[in-house]
Amino acid sequence: MNNDVNNTNQTPNVNTVPTTAVPATQPAVPTTTAPVGVTSETTNLTSVSAAIANAKAESDRKALEAAQSVERPEFTTSAGINTNSSIDINKAKELAKVPTVPKPEKEYKAPSKAKTGAMIFFFICIIAFIVFLPEIESFIRLNVLSKPPEEEVITSGTLVCTLEDNTANLTIERTREFAFTDNKLDSAKFTTVTKGDSVSDEETLNTTYEKCRSIKEGTDSLTGVNITCVQEEGKVHTTESFDFSKYDSEKVSAAYTEAGASMLEYDYQTNIDDIMTNMLRSEFNCEKQK
Repeated sequence: MNNDVNNTNQTPNVNTVPTTAVPATQPAVPTTTAPVGVTSETTNLTSVSAAIANAKAESDRKALEAAQSVERPEFTTSAGINTNSSIDINKAKELAKVPTVPKPEKEYKAPSKAKTGAMIFFFICIIAFIVFLPEIESFIRLNVLSKPPEEEVITSGTLVCTLEDNTANLTIERTREFAFTDNKLDSAKFTTVTKGDSVSDEETLNTTYEKCRSIKEGTDSLTGVNITCVQEEGKVHTTESFDFSKYDSEKVSAAYTEAGASMLEYDYQTNIDDIMTNMLRSEFNCEKQK
């Protein structure tokens, strides 16, 4: 029984606040052995008193910790306050119960007239777009989607013109190529292919070949012109090349006339668009190429 009394009458320890020195507020309960003749009721009363003291000390400790978690000048020790001063337990409890001040609500501001007008105008535009959507779609289809792409403008390259003639017994394929720079004529190459039956059209094909040979012989000594003649079975292939910056048009024209042929005369740096117009009038198909 004496051991039970000693265990229950031990003095509880009160935790101290880390930032301030707190003196013990409860007197120590002496641990004495119950005298002879003390009843069990007395021992129980002593145990109850010790439990109450322990509970009060624990409550005070929690109140101190709660007060220290609130930023109050009363608990500030770094501002020159004596760290050895004790804190009133009742005051700490009251401070722990003080609620935090709520943040003020933002003041509502009505939208300005300009913003309201802009919103109204925006909604009107949306409604108008929906109403006139079929007309807008039709306009885009006719004026945007169906518009042909712009052709690339070629100022330097080659103008190629072709024409095919068919007679009763011959097929004549003509190709005219005009080289130009900055839309000005530099040189030209004329190719003619005459096709026929190697037996029935032999005489006509021979005559075409002999005429080409005569032009070649008359221009071999001239500068700026070159003639080639090739005869195959049922076909005569002739090529006339001219460098207009070098050849003498009068001498070349005289050689053509003496051979019984005519020459297409073009002057150096003639506008290529004018040449194209003349070729189209002669029923050639023409195209500019780089």
